[in-house]
Amino acid sequence: MIVALQIDVEVPTFIYYEITSEEDMQYLQQAMAMKDANPRGYDDLPEELKAASAYTTENKIPVRAQQDGTVMQQEEKILRNQPTLDILDPENCFFDPSCLGDIDKAGFVVISFETSKAELKKDGRYKNLDGVHWSANTVLSQPDHATNTPNDFNFKDDLRRKVVAYEYWGFYDIHKDDTLVPIVATWIGDIMIRMEENPFPDEKLPFVVATYLPVKRQITGEPDAEILEDNQKILGAVTRGMVDLMGRSANAQQGTAKGFLDVVNRRRFERGLDYEFNPGNGDPRLSIYQHTYPEIPNSALTMMQLQNQDAEALTGVKSFSGGISGNAYGDVAAGIKGMLDAAAKREMNILRRLAKGVQDIGTKLAAMNAVFLSDREVVRITNKKFVEIKREDLKGNFDIIIDISTPEVDAAKAQDMGFMLQTMGPTMAPAMSQMILADIADLKRMPELAEKIRTYQPQPDPFEEQMKQLQLAKIQKEIAKLDSEIAKNNAEAAKKNSEKDAIDLDFVENENGTNHARGLQKQSEQARSNQDLEVTKAFLKTRKPEEREPDVAAAIGYNRLSDMTNSRV
Repeated sequence: MIVALQIDVEVPTFIYYEITSEEDMQYLQQAMAMKDANPRGYDDLPEELKAASAYTTENKIPVRAQQDGTVMQQEEKILRNQPTLDILDPENCFFDPSCLGDIDKAGFVVISFETSKAELKKDGRYKNLDGVHWSANTVLSQPDHATNTPNDFNFKDDLRRKVVAYEYWGFYDIHKDDTLVPIVATWIGDIMIRMEENPFPDEKLPFVVATYLPVKRQITGEPDAEILEDNQKILGAVTRGMVDLMGRSANAQQGTAKGFLDVVNRRRFERGLDYEFNPGNGDPRLSIYQHTYPEIPNSALTMMQLQNQDAEALTGVKSFSGGISGNAYGDVAAGIKGMLDAAAKREMNILRRLAKGVQDIGTKLAAMNAVFLSDREVVRITNKKFVEIKREDLKGNFDIIIDISTPEVDAAKAQDMGFMLQTMGPTMAPAMSQMILADIADLKRMPELAEKIRTYQPQPDPFEEQMKQLQLAKIQKEIAKLDSEIAKNNAEAAKKNSEKDAIDLDFVENENGTNHARGLQKQSEQARSNQDLEVTKAFLKTRKPEEREPDVAAAIGYNRLSDMTNSRV
């Protein structure tokens, strides 16, 4: 259902100038990028920037916009845009009898509904209303239509008088090209007031049927009362017999033998006072008779018990009298479990069929969104997060999943989770306990508590936090101390290894004469150095006149000869 209103709004007008500055170009590029990446943020931008972005996108020319005034313009304001779901009376729905219980294969569906001329005119989709004979098509004149309206009530004027209209949803070759087209047609009496193509995008019949108990080759199925009809009739007959049996007796009524009391004592007896009786007239216990209800035969009670048990077995619903028991399966846990499983399976099957109907409704609504939603709609995802989507994104297939359960199944799950918490005890991680508690709250139908448990963050104790920091600092210092000791030990180990290597090398050199040769070479070099020193001193020594000059050439030659000799050696 879409309810819209045409209103006058003041719309700004703009003048566009070509962009000349780098700053304006950056603003424009950011706005154009935000239009697709963040539509909600784009709507919050200034009107001038949005207008420049739209003009640039349309004309491929980067511009900046400047408002130069306003104009009045009519716009359609959506007051309400939502689908409408109606629960129809099965007695007023006529399905294609050849579909064999599958509504997707039905060629048509006809429904009857009560309406009036005022309602049809207000709707706006119906024509030829002036040609309808309103007084001849009232509810009383349509015996095929089931109604709760009293037979002696109707309005006198045509605008409010209730009439019965029939609406046909089906397929017909309206274009005469051997192609069936989905259509909808509505008529009152012999006047057609609506005929058009099916407006729904899935081009299917806009009906969803969810059966309580399915019946082969039937669409509507049957309720529990249908299968319990015989049991209810038998129970009613047996109950009426027992009521008649007890109703015909005068319970607590008293009868006395004639002549048992005289007039005075009889009056005292009737008033509940003490009285005197003549023992000659017989024993008072035999002279006074107390009427009571007759005993109900055991056969009647047995019949009622059998019918109740049969009804419980058919419906899987426990009654208040005795209820379903596992005696038929044995007085053991397995028998009781089998009995409970049978009832739970039946209820789950019913829930699955109803959930399938809700799922089909969701699929039809998803298909309708692609046509009937505005260009942009805000779809509520959760109670906290909102996501804006485009209408064209809604075209396509949706996998709609409905999670169903029963109170018994939820209670069993909650009990199992509680047992898990008890089993793990304090050894379980707090995050795991928080997850399980939140799921238990969901199963117990406490969503607010579940949300609080999931989002709960314990507030840290300042003293404990400081102690943790000090403990961490202490551990870090202990680790640093260990690292320094390890480094010291490694250095000492390296030193010991070096000393060992030096000792080993010295031993090897002593064994092979390397140290001896090195000593001889050292002594030779020392002698040569001393010889060179003496020669140098001879050059530098100050001599007396009577002393002879030294033979320097001979000394140098001697040194050279000594070097050559040592080299040969």
